[in-house]
Amino acid sequence: SYKMYRTPQHIAELAIKFITSDPYCRKEFEENGYKSNIQYPNTLPYAAEILRSSRPVDDLVARIPQFLSSHYTEDDILIISSNQLIQEIEEQLTKQNISHYIGEPDQDGFIALVNFHNAKGLEREIVFVVGIEDLNERSGPDGLFLEEGKKLRMESFSRRMIYVAMTRTIEQLII
Repeated sequence: SYKMYRTPQHIAELAIKFITSDPYCRKEFEENGYKSNIQYPNTLPYAAEILRSSRPVDDLVARIPQFLSSHYTEDDILIISSNQLIQEIEEQLTKQNISHYIGEPDQDGFIALVNFHNAKGLEREIVFVVGIEDLNERSGPDGLFLEEGKKLRMESFSRRMIYVAMTRTIEQLII
């Protein structure tokens, strides 16, 4: 069996459905023994909040004070973003005087801001995931001229990065 210890059950189930809907990822999971016998010890009732936004960075930065004014601190928040948005997020957090650190902070009192490649191994109570649309895009300039097998492998890799990002939360996930 496979246990998802930290991630709340509903979010973990969403992440598993997301990753296993890709045949390459599903095969990889099955080859490593992750079949349908998955256990979800974290029974917190949270589900992922999935938002559509034309201004994702502004909306992200506007949400953070709501959490900080409740019982959460900067140490409880992780932002996972595409490389394309990291600088803009960093600038907006600075402008709003929100303590943050690009990467894993080596001291308390900072929101962690990382790209998808650096999310593995991190966990926080609140996780924001932005910039999914910036990951591998088949129809983009890079994707147009790639051979089909390479496109599919790149899409599977992007899907795995999103899966890892989704499973970094202990309580709440906002995509």
